[in-house]
Amino acid sequence: MAGELIHMVTLDKTGKKSFGICIVRGEVKDSPNTKTTGIFIKGIVPDSPAHLCGRLKVGDRILSLNGKDVRNSTEQAVIDLIKEADFKIELEIQTFDK
Repeated sequence: MAGELIHMVTLDKTGKKSFGICIVRGEVKDSPNTKTTGIFIKGIVPDSPAHLCGRLKVGDRILSLNGKDVRNSTEQAVIDLIKEADFKIELEIQTFDK
């Protein structure tokens, strides 16, 4: 049975060009009959804050960013939120165990 884990991750990009996450709007099949849609991490840049924190992986779903629920947001809206953030973002992450 697939489990899910929700945890908070704070990324600090002080001195770096970006937080190092690439996102995509998509969906995952939770079970044969249910799908979860949302914003997912599709890539992590090597040596970026996202990579160095060691707590994010491709396929993780972003539930909120800096306290704002992004479950139903567009990819562009989340990119804008990331751009508006200064040097820190706090992510609520849902990880799916396969």
